[in-house]
Amino acid sequence: MAYIAPEILMRYSYNYKVDIWSLGVIIYLLISGELPFMPKSKRIDTLASNICLKELKFSDKFKNTSNEAIDLIKRCLEKKPEDRINIEELINHEWFQSFK
Repeated sequence: MAYIAPEILMRYSYNYKVDIWSLGVIIYLLISGELPFMPKSKRIDTLASNICLKELKFSDKFKNTSNEAIDLIKRCLEKKPEDRINIEELINHEWFQSFK
């Protein structure tokens, strides 16, 4: 449930950008060890609400994280799919390019 894009939870039509959302969740988790929208209560209904409505926040666990990584996560976790990074932008993002 923690990796599901808002448009799926709201039962809207969706496309490949749901996978980009999931990638953003995975990158966030790999860097911080936490899921981005997980409530302290771990209640699934609250998690779904957070995914759809809550603003993305970065804890102190991101203090040594590059601006490029944070930018990529933000762009992957845009609530509106039309505002979310597309696949071309993703593979050309400066964070991925920094590994070449």
